This record gives sequence, structure tokens and C-alpha cells, in this order.
Amino acid sequence: MTEKITWPELPEVSANDPQANVKLELYKAQLDLIKAHHQAEINREKDRAQAVVDKQSADYANEFTTFQEVYKGYIEVAKKEIDRSLQRANFVQKVAAAIATAYASILALSFSVVKDASLPVTGIAPTLFLGLSFFLAAVYVSYLTEPGTVKPEAPSGTLRGSQLSRRNTFILWTRRAIMRRKYFLQASVVSLGIGIFFLPAPYLDIDMVLWLIVVIGIALTFLVPLIIERPQRDLQE
Repeated sequence: MTEKITWPELPEVSANDPQANVKLELYKAQLDLIKAHHQAEINREKDRAQAVVDKQSADYANEFTTFQEVYKGYIEVAKKEIDRSLQRANFVQKVAAAIATAYASILALSFSVVKDASLPVTGIAPTLFLGLSFFLAAVYVSYLTEPGTVKPEAPSGTLRGSQLSRRNTFILWTRRAIMRRKYFLQASVVSLGIGIFFLPAPYLDIDMVLWLIVVIGIALTFLVPLIIERPQRDLQE
């Protein structure tokens, strides 16, 4: 704020004062000087206020630009997440198929060099789980289910709030498509791991307990994803 203006006192001028004009001009000069001083102060305050406004505008513009880039980043990541989920399923299928192919080749080579040797029943176990892994990954990719509805997030009434609500709704929508059948992909990974664990089975003497182990493995394939999922739900609640 500008300081209070102190005006000069009026000069005392008599009717026949020979210095009347001089006093009047001096008084005008004092007035002009005071007005110039205070006008300069007003201009400085205007400049300071404008500088604050300019800085706030620049900060807001920078914040808005950053927000838009982050907003677009969220949308791009959400859109690509669907492709990445399919890539994960395809990766599991390729790994299971590659291991099964290599496993079959190794068995063929191992038991062909030994005369009258036959593949033991334990050789079925790895292929059972590798095939199950391939099948579960295919279910995740190809089995059609109802997409379900996504309730839009209520906007806050501001431009920023409306943008955030639309972004969050879009992310929820894409996650619904990805997570709806995630159980099958998780079970596929577990089955793949158990299949790899069973690879040495044909070379081990475990005929008596093989089917018990297989049953346990199948149970783990379908139960482990549920066991892992439960603590996550508890944390979300």
C-alpha cells in the first residue's frame, strides 16, 4: 500500500505581495514533486502486483502442462496394459510349449538309446501340468465373459476434478478387462512352475506316490492364486 500523502501547506499570500507568483509556482512545483513521488510508488506497487500475477500464471501454466502430460501418461499406460496382459499369456504359452517340446525330445533320446526301455508313467506328470498351463493361458486370452459395468467416478465440480474422474473411470474400465479372468493366468503360471518341478520325474522311482503328488499339484494350481488374492483383498478393504 502507498503511504499517506502529506500535502504541502498553502503559501500565505497577501493582496499586494510581490512574491505571490513566486510562491504560487513554488507551491505548484512542490505539488508536482509529491504527485510524481506517489505516482512512482503506485507504479512500483502495480509492477510488483503484476509480477506476482505473472508468476502465478506461469506456475499455473506449468502445472497445467505437467498435469496434462501426466494425464496422457496414465491413459497411454492404461491402454497398453491390455496388450501387455495378452503378451504375458502368450509368453506363458510359448514357454510351456517350448519346455514340452524340449522335454519330449530329451525323453525320446534318453529311452531310445536303452534297449527295450519304455517311458515310465511318471513321464506323464510334467506334460500334464505343461499342457494345463497352456490351456489356462488360452482360457485367459480367448474365453469370452461379460465385461461388466464400471460406475463412473463422480466429478468434484471443477475442471481438474472432472479430468481426474474421467481418467480414473477409464483406468477402472481397462483394469476390468485385464483383471476379470486374471485367475486363469495366475493358475497357468503356477501350473507351469509345477510342470518344471516335475521334469525329473521319469528318472526317479516315485511310481507309488506319483498320483498323490499330481493331485496335490493340481490342487495347488487352482488354490495358490486364491490364497495369494485373499491378503490383497484384505488390504484393499
